[in-house]
Amino acid sequence: MILDEYALSQKIRKAREMRNYTQSYMAQELEISTRAYSKLESGETRLSVKRLYQIAELLETSVYEFLLLDKADLRALKLKSSANNTDASSQNGILELKALLEKLLEDEA
Repeated sequence: MILDEYALSQKIRKAREMRNYTQSYMAQELEISTRAYSKLESGETRLSVKRLYQIAELLETSVYEFLLLDKADLRALKLKSSANNTDASSQNGILELKALLEKLLEDEA
């Protein structure tokens, strides 16, 4: 399963806006420049697993919430996939993503 980095960055932006946090606030808390944060949120700069965890913590959510497929993601998969059972393939994709995330965390440690 390929993670859509733009979709991930948009989920982060929406979560930030729901908390009424500014990009400046997020940047300050992450100890980076506002421009650097803006690039993360726009998808111009790739997120590391560590940074994704920091952002999730600031936004009081879990990394899994950002990575889980939403209805729009499922529709896109359904259009791309010839499989009839989207729910089963989504579950497999989520489990695969979780395993990859855990491996990345181990590699960064």
